[in-house]
Amino acid sequence: MKYIKNVALLVVGLYMTTLFFIYLDLEEKRPIISLFKLFQSNSSLEVIDYTLDETDISSVEIEEAKLSETIASVEESSKKPVSYWVVYESVGGSGSYKTMSLERKDDVAKMISKNKLEINTKIGKNNKLVVYEVYNISKFMRKQLRDPNYFSSSKSKFFNVEPYYTSSNHKNSAQ
Repeated sequence: MKYIKNVALLVVGLYMTTLFFIYLDLEEKRPIISLFKLFQSNSSLEVIDYTLDETDISSVEIEEAKLSETIASVEESSKKPVSYWVVYESVGGSGSYKTMSLERKDDVAKMISKNKLEINTKIGKNNKLVVYEVYNISKFMRKQLRDPNYFSSSKSKFFNVEPYYTSSNHKNSAQ
């Protein structure tokens, strides 16, 4: 009997607590936020003025100009290839195919040595390998996907338009 009384009180208490939270939710009252506001000091409500006067603005503009010049000079001086765009065209007696892909430097070296060997054979003499240095992979690929002939552009900031390597039997017809 004693336990039944305690369980009944617990059930009634949980029921009342649930009703209280439902009431708060329906009335859109926020008791915890109200408590925070009650303890909030006036110093936290001060408005801070972040406006700049004209001398501050001109000095900021000068610093921004210097920074952009520095970035531009670093970009121009440090154009190191990140990857290589490889265009390989194989011409055989029964057909031909062309592949274009991004490759790492060590893979490109293997492809170049293989191409040098195969252009001296009767079957591989018409094969063509052209390799371009890519400086910014994501921007280059974005342009290349929009225009499949982007790699043959005459001007670009994202790759070297002069081929890094062209098959010796196709030097004059490099794309």
